[in-house]
Amino acid sequence: MTEAFRKDTLRTMRKTLNRFCSILLIVALGVGFFAGVRATGDDMRNTASDYYTDYNAMDIKVLSTLGFSQNDVEAVEAVAGVKQVYAGKYVDCLTLCQDNFLTRVLSLPQDPESSQTMNRLRVLTGRLPQTANECVVDEKIQYKYHFELGQTISLGSADPLDDLENSLENTEYTIVGIVNSPMYLDMTRRGSTTVGDGSLDAYLYVPEENFTAEYYTELYVTAEGSGDLNCYTEEYDNLAAALKTALEPVGEARGELRMQEMADYLNEKIPEAQEKIADAEAQLADAEQQLTDAANELANARKQIEDGEKELEDGRAELEKQKAQYEKYEQQYEEGKQQLEAAKLQMTAVDAAKAQLAAGKAQINAIMGRMENLPENSVLLPILADTLAPTLNELTDANGKKLNLGDKLYDADGNVTPATVAATRTAVNDYFSSMEKQITSAAGQYESGKAELEQSRKQLDTYKAELEKAEKKLSDGEKELADARLKLADGEKEFEEKSADARQKIADGKEELNRGKLQLADSEEMLEKLSPAEWYLYTRKDLALGVGEFGDDAARIDNISTIFPVFFLAVAALVCLTTMARMVEEQRTEIGTLKALGYTDREIQKKYLIYSLSATVLGSGLGLAVGFKLFPTVIYDAYCIMYDLPPVEAPFHWGVAAICVVVALGCVTLVTCSVCRGVLSEMPANIMRPKAPPAGQRVLLEKVPFIWRRLSFSHKVTVRNLFRYKKRVLMTIVGIAGCAALVLTGYGLQDAISDIVTNQFQQVFRYDLLAGYSAEDKAEEQALFAQLESDSNIKEWMPQYRATITAVGAKHSYEVNLTVSEDYTRLTDFVSLQERVSRRVLTPEKEGAIITEKLGTMLGLKAGDTLTLRDSDNRTYALEIAGVSENYASHFVYISAEYYEEIFGKAPEYNAVIVDLEDRDDWAATSEKLLAGGTVQMVSSDAELLAQYMNITDNLGYVVAVLIVSAGLLAFVVQYNLSNINITERTREIATLKVLGFYDSEVSAYIYRESVILTILGTGLGLLLGTALTRFVVSTAEVDSIMFGRNIYWPSFLMATLITFLFSFLVNWAMHYRLKKINMVESMKSVD
Repeated sequence: MTEAFRKDTLRTMRKTLNRFCSILLIVALGVGFFAGVRATGDDMRNTASDYYTDYNAMDIKVLSTLGFSQNDVEAVEAVAGVKQVYAGKYVDCLTLCQDNFLTRVLSLPQDPESSQTMNRLRVLTGRLPQTANECVVDEKIQYKYHFELGQTISLGSADPLDDLENSLENTEYTIVGIVNSPMYLDMTRRGSTTVGDGSLDAYLYVPEENFTAEYYTELYVTAEGSGDLNCYTEEYDNLAAALKTALEPVGEARGELRMQEMADYLNEKIPEAQEKIADAEAQLADAEQQLTDAANELANARKQIEDGEKELEDGRAELEKQKAQYEKYEQQYEEGKQQLEAAKLQMTAVDAAKAQLAAGKAQINAIMGRMENLPENSVLLPILADTLAPTLNELTDANGKKLNLGDKLYDADGNVTPATVAATRTAVNDYFSSMEKQITSAAGQYESGKAELEQSRKQLDTYKAELEKAEKKLSDGEKELADARLKLADGEKEFEEKSADARQKIADGKEELNRGKLQLADSEEMLEKLSPAEWYLYTRKDLALGVGEFGDDAARIDNISTIFPVFFLAVAALVCLTTMARMVEEQRTEIGTLKALGYTDREIQKKYLIYSLSATVLGSGLGLAVGFKLFPTVIYDAYCIMYDLPPVEAPFHWGVAAICVVVALGCVTLVTCSVCRGVLSEMPANIMRPKAPPAGQRVLLEKVPFIWRRLSFSHKVTVRNLFRYKKRVLMTIVGIAGCAALVLTGYGLQDAISDIVTNQFQQVFRYDLLAGYSAEDKAEEQALFAQLESDSNIKEWMPQYRATITAVGAKHSYEVNLTVSEDYTRLTDFVSLQERVSRRVLTPEKEGAIITEKLGTMLGLKAGDTLTLRDSDNRTYALEIAGVSENYASHFVYISAEYYEEIFGKAPEYNAVIVDLEDRDDWAATSEKLLAGGTVQMVSSDAELLAQYMNITDNLGYVVAVLIVSAGLLAFVVQYNLSNINITERTREIATLKVLGFYDSEVSAYIYRESVILTILGTGLGLLLGTALTRFVVSTAEVDSIMFGRNIYWPSFLMATLITFLFSFLVNWAMHYRLKKINMVESMKSVD
């Protein structure tokens, strides 16, 4: 290649940089999407498998009905192919907090940080336990229940008849680390249990020394060579299955031996338990007697206080009585005292009157004596009478009445005579005699009253002394009673404290005694019913939560990648081919010039090959570099919302890259060579001339004058251009249709996935709970049925026999759920049985089986055909198919009890109950009641299953979003590239419009009309193509146990249309500025 030719090639790249970049981006999108999505499934599986290998995850888990002894461990270790065995212990209990939740407590190995430790924990924060009272907890405990490092977590028994201290030495632990375990990959599930509502919420690990059990509850086994295999390969499955098969005879042999070990253990422990129960009963009786004696003493003390209170009350009454009598005497004394005081005052007056009387008497007697000694006619006699008369008239009797004794001195004539004097003398003497007697009598009464008052005072003093004595006695009694009350209160408080402790101890003792008796009874019953231990063996995919599901998710990505990315790449390749073909056609003049200058056809082809291959190689490199990292990371991170996994390993996949590059280069090389060969086959002179534009011709619409006459000039030109450039129009329609189809496929896939949840759990399944039970006899089963019948929240229920059995096909076999209903005619009350397409309701008949649609599709069976089932003993059974029912999750075979007995030769032993609830939001409480009875071993709720499938569909929703975004980007780049080519080819035509005076907006509208029409046609074709592509992708992306929905809903069509038109609008908006920059003069120059 000459230097000039090399420069011309580089110059061509610079001049058509937009086209070169468009090819590069389209190739990058197509190759990157194809390679990235195709590699995602492998990256997911490799990352998960390496995680299991790095943390030494188990290959087989073994459970036993009687636990495991060290002899069992040694027997497993001796099996050929076994690399390592770890014997662990666990107990299911309650974590006590504001919202108690069920937790599985597992034992931590002796050296948990060793790389050889099986199921090694991945420490997210903190460290592993170093002392017995430390623990590490599930990440879920941190983000959902808000426990942090350093907090103390308290555990309690989930079984009211059991004490957690019988299983664990400690019930409180300090959280020292947050961990993830390879055994719990699924973040939404932590397994099932036989306590509480049957569903575990979290797990934690404590040192093994905390467990009191002398036996192991689980064995983990790894196989030789498993670490070198990807656990999602058939080689690993075969290795695990071979080890499982090798362990089965060991389990059968050890079953008898373990039964004997258990019998020896129980025979040794039962007498000890009996002795402990006897001691506990004696201690309990002593404690109860001591409590009774203390209560009696306290009662006697209360009786004494009550008697004292009664005596005190009587004393108070007597005292009140004495007080009343004292107050009465005191009142009488006061009255007497007042009377004596009044008498004393009277005596003073009497004494004064007595003295006055004596003085008056002496004066009167003196005058009267003189008058008696005077002669009758003495002149002194009247004088003396007149002198004495006023004095005598003033004399009064005891009542204060004047006696007028002076008037007696005068006769009727007023004369004083000896007779009147004598009479007066007599009256005066009588008066004084009377008055003296009265005075003497008053003095005697006063003295008598004084003596009586003194006697009353002495009696009052006596009563007062007695009253004070009684008050003191009462006060002393009250004080003694108060002291007794205080002492009694202290005694009662002490008694209450001690009796509360004693009662609690007695209650605990009784509970412990009852528990001991119950455990003894259980041990005796266990010894009586002891049977050989049964081993249950599970592979990693069977039991490690999320391991199998994650593999299924990776398989779904694989299924999606089988067609969607291929179609994606095909659209990108088609547009690239169109671009190169258009470029070669555009550069006919340059090609003719080069050929005229003597360049060979091969050299000319080399120029365009270099151009196309450069863009393809760069685009492939960019697409592979981004695709191998971006798509696996985005899709994996979407799934990691549900799974506990380390960051994705996204290596460069050389095989996938080689396929992508070879396909891309091959397509571009073929089309470039083909187009160049077609042009180079002509003479140079012809090639140098521009290719004549297609001749104009009448279009079909012109033959419809009613429409054609009403079109404007611009609209007529648009119609003619669409029919004139048929090849360009066709390629544009195909490109837009392909992109619209991809977008619709993304949305259609999302609809199909969402239908799993909506249809299965809201239409097909009409029941709320599935309870699996194991009844020892008919009476226990009837007791369960009675409980179901009496529960107010249970609206309807029906017993079923459920078993997993194999459906045999011509090429493949599938695990199905065989369901036998007690009353087959009522099955439609709990499960919708109808054909999906015709919506014909299937009526359960006693003869024949109803199978689910996905199973029928995979086996190629329909109504009237025969279904072959195979049990675990390889016995086969032929069932006639009565109908095929709509179903989306798992495979089911529904038959009647009569048909089961006819086919299998025995009556079904019912082991499950389906339940329809009044209040489905209260399913957890109902589940807990059912499990508490002991007969029900497992309860599965539609709410839980719905949540699990919602997580799956949500994660697939992220994947679908990636598909939609990628398809949208491709749609934009494709439309941009096709529009760019369209404008490049029509530069002279557009320049002509500008010369003719068209405004920029009119020029843009001239191009936009065609673009909008082509977008409408392409979108319509794309929706039809997308519908077919969606059906193909949906049927391809399904895994065996899942059937996606088959409907695309109108919002998906609407979104696909809007996205396509949105990108068309954006492209037209971008092209408007390019149209404005077209140079009219340069574009109109002749190419001749």
